Amino acid sequence: MNKTVTTLTLIALIAFGCEKEKIVEKEVEVPVNAETEIFSAPVLKDATIVDDKNLTATSVQADQGAGGSQIISVGYAGSPGLFARALIKFDLSSFPEDKEIKNVQLIFTEQRTSNRIPKIFVHKIASDWTQGTSDAGCQLDDWCNDFVTDITVGETDVTWKEATSGTTAWTAAGGDFDPAQSGTSHGKNASKSLFTSEKLIADVVGWLDGSIENHGWMLKIDEAEIQETGGEMQRYISNEGVVEVDNMKPRLLIEYYK
Repeated sequence: MNKTVTTLTLIALIAFGCEKEKIVEKEVEVPVNAETEIFSAPVLKDATIVDDKNLTATSVQADQGAGGSQIISVGYAGSPGLFARALIKFDLSSFPEDKEIKNVQLIFTEQRTSNRIPKIFVHKIASDWTQGTSDAGCQLDDWCNDFVTDITVGETDVTWKEATSGTTAWTAAGGDFDPAQSGTSHGKNASKSLFTSEKLIADVVGWLDGSIENHGWMLKIDEAEIQETGGEMQRYISNEGVVEVDNMKPRLLIEYYK
């Protein structure tokens, strides 16, 4: 005996020179007692990009990187007056072919948090970027405000201004991303460490079927709503974090029908 489940497919529409995306529902037959498995996608790269509160990409931090840091950050640090966005991409190359996806969970481990962390939004990144080895030296047991640092001569890293420092600028400072949200933390007191939504599922489906390029996700806040004392910085353990167990690092869990 089978049952019908609705899955999501992301397709690209090109009309009159404009590219658009559309989520299409598709009904598929699966056994009533269909078993599922969990695929844990490894992190390919993660990083933090930073600018000052004016968001004009003229700050020192806008040219600095943090690809080698043990933490990735998103939010607003009022004391130094800095905004941060976190970038992350997962490797989907070993996901089994022709599997229907039931659910997707994007999971982080909080390094530091507070009840003043603003709502966090997840957006699909629209162009490629480079993770370098720049490291401001923040440790997992520190409350560190040195989110980014100078990039070593001869090295490359993603920054607020450049997708690859010294060679490739973002189309717009702060990173190229889909303005439509793929996920959200749903409010100040909601979980800041787990994100799941139909659009996140659609992103993964699109990356897997090749209809869209996988450049990962960006985590950001609504910077326009944040005042001097209106928010704080959410810090997560990065893929470079020195931890006792690997599941404290960022994870993308994809549940699919066997």
